[in-house]
Amino acid sequence: MPSKSLKQLALNQLRGKWGIAILIIVVGGILTSIISSIPTQITRLLYTLAGLPMSITDVLIGESSGAVDEAILYSFSFADVSVALFVVGTVMLFVAYFISYCAAGIFDFGICGAMLKNARTGYMELNDVFAGFKYFVKCGAMYFLMALFQFLWSILFIIPGIIAAYRYSAATYILVDSPEISALDAINRSKELMRGHKMERFVLDLTFLGWAILCVLTCGIGFIWLTPYRQATIANFYRNLIGEI
Repeated sequence: MPSKSLKQLALNQLRGKWGIAILIIVVGGILTSIISSIPTQITRLLYTLAGLPMSITDVLIGESSGAVDEAILYSFSFADVSVALFVVGTVMLFVAYFISYCAAGIFDFGICGAMLKNARTGYMELNDVFAGFKYFVKCGAMYFLMALFQFLWSILFIIPGIIAAYRYSAATYILVDSPEISALDAINRSKELMRGHKMERFVLDLTFLGWAILCVLTCGIGFIWLTPYRQATIANFYRNLIGEI
């Protein structure tokens, strides 16, 4: 189905439902940010208590402001810091990353599910955005694996990483339709489903580029409307791939 038809279908499906669609997108985005930031802030606190910067950026900022002692900058001595806090902080850093992937996976599952539900039944509700909590470990594992695979492909060059992103782009929708399968199965099924259709999806994304530029000119406010429009269109792209429309 041509991109123009998919987009028009999405607009028809959103007619009279823009309010709830925007609310789902905004709530999902805000909660993802909040949940993702909590473990990171806890980790930062533990690193601070241990006397260690979290990143080289923190080191440079501290060096320029004089806030970090030179002895800490250039010669970390485990005799001067709490090893326990350092170890806990390091563990929390990995936990923070996993929770971030879980949060992103949970709410992406909810948003994709809501758009599919509306496309199929003409109805969606705010509670749909929380549907992924039932499968939070699976959602997190899927997002982590996709990010890992994309990173590994990106090591070769940027283009393979982009292709990988499109290869896995249907995984969330597949998991919504088949929540009983594993995260890896959803990714593998996405690879099969997107075979020969990655360029179509890329072209579909390009059709939103002009709108995205206009949204930037509105200081990002326009994305409140563009995001549900794009999500609804992609849901229809998936439905077209599986022969539903």
